[in-house]
Amino acid sequence: MTPEQQEAVIRILQNGDDFRRNGRARDFFDAVSDGFLKKNARGVSSFTLAANMAAVIVIAPTGGTITRKGYKRLINGVVDYYTRT
Repeated sequence: MTPEQQEAVIRILQNGDDFRRNGRARDFFDAVSDGFLKKNARGVSSFTLAANMAAVIVIAPTGGTITRKGYKRLINGVVDYYTRT
């Protein structure tokens, strides 16, 4: 079995200055599937990526507002993805 034929467990450790000082939670948004992988995450977060799948993970403030403007998708007014659809 090749690597892309197996599911993968993805782990993300939040340990930057902002997290250490404020303990702020984050949401993990997948730009490919256009959905949240995890909300209100703190510290080490894990999720499973299915076999033969891809993800573009955007780390955003918890509770961010998603809007669309033309070809842009924004979280709290910041562009996180451009689309042609």
